[in-house]
Amino acid sequence: EFRRVLFRSYIAATTIASAAPTPGGVGAIEAALTAGLSGLGVDPAEAVAVVLFFRMLSYWLPILPCWWALHRVQRQELV
Repeated sequence: EFRRVLFRSYIAATTIASAAPTPGGVGAIEAALTAGLSGLGVDPAEAVAVVLFFRMLSYWLPILPCWWALHRVQRQELV
């Protein structure tokens, strides 16, 4: 049951973030996910930490290999 509620909370957060005028919903999705976790009874400080860790892994970390690949193909003049 907790997984279903967590899934619904995530879907609601991404829906809210898609309306935000920032790329990738940065800021809005963090706030919505934190509010969702807090609403499920998670301590707000822990919710912020979990959300920031999740966003680091799912949003910011994948940028590094993509940047490296772009830099490599530009150096080889493929783009």
